[in-house]
Amino acid sequence: MTPPPNTIAILAGHWLGDTFWATQTIPALKRHFPQARIIVYTKPWSRDLWAGLIQDDNLRAAPWLTSDRRREKTDFPEWLRQTLAARRERFDGILDFMGNRYSGSFARIARPAAAYGFNGFRMASCFYSRMAVIPAGEHLSRRPFRVLELLVGQDEYQRPRPVCRPACSFAEAAAQVGLDPAHPPVVIAPTAGWPAKEWPLACFRELAGRLAAAGTPILLLGAAADAERLESVAAGAAPGLARTAAGLPLGRVLALLSGCAAFVGNDSGPGHLAAAYGRPTNILFTGTTDPAICAPLGQDVHIWDTRARETSPETIAAALR
Repeated sequence: MTPPPNTIAILAGHWLGDTFWATQTIPALKRHFPQARIIVYTKPWSRDLWAGLIQDDNLRAAPWLTSDRRREKTDFPEWLRQTLAARRERFDGILDFMGNRYSGSFARIARPAAAYGFNGFRMASCFYSRMAVIPAGEHLSRRPFRVLELLVGQDEYQRPRPVCRPACSFAEAAAQVGLDPAHPPVVIAPTAGWPAKEWPLACFRELAGRLAAAGTPILLLGAAADAERLESVAAGAAPGLARTAAGLPLGRVLALLSGCAAFVGNDSGPGHLAAAYGRPTNILFTGTTDPAICAPLGQDVHIWDTRARETSPETIAAALR
């Protein structure tokens, strides 16, 4: 009988939405192996997603663990240095939730007692002790659980929910960005990982104007690099009716999403978080990605196809009233 693992590494160096799916496995993993030390390799900007789940000194910032070559440069010397360093950890198991050539090679070269992954790339079976085969068309939220099942022996999947700890309360986060906590805003996130996934800024600007005209508080959220674009959208509303928050720490973003009146955005990470918190969530799909496998999961999620005639700032504003 194989002894239970004492040290487990999780490879979750992908972008926000996929990393959120990965966090969902931690409660089950701790239930099965309460004595195990769990180390997570994740992107620096995703650390707050693991708050309350993984001890801070067991989180390894891994910007070198490439997830998407469309958006990231590969630092191969650093990848190799970190991969060879991982050998000293003597992991009993590595769970690769990323499923690409960089994470798969790490899982093999780090020499764990066992490595678990899925068929995310060609020749993946050569890199893992055991490999899950992902059914075509299955929602991405199930993928890390398929890998986890190889280790724990049963499917622990459940619909996504918030498992991380926001940095503060909604009221504190709202006050920090100049909002009245008694009147939660509609959060608009007008950017995404790449341009093809984005509804035009002019449409978001018109939406902001329509919502502000009805007296709805608005908060524009985005990364620090998105500041100008957020201001462009805010310009569609009367002065003072739309606030912008670019580059907030993720822990405070979580707090704002947990109490917002509603969320509107492209197919991107914040939408998954808003939906998990149970907020009314409106996601715009441009045809670049498939809602069947990528859409947020929650009790109040509405999918808008931007190619459809009925999708317009007017109809979305009406749905939010």
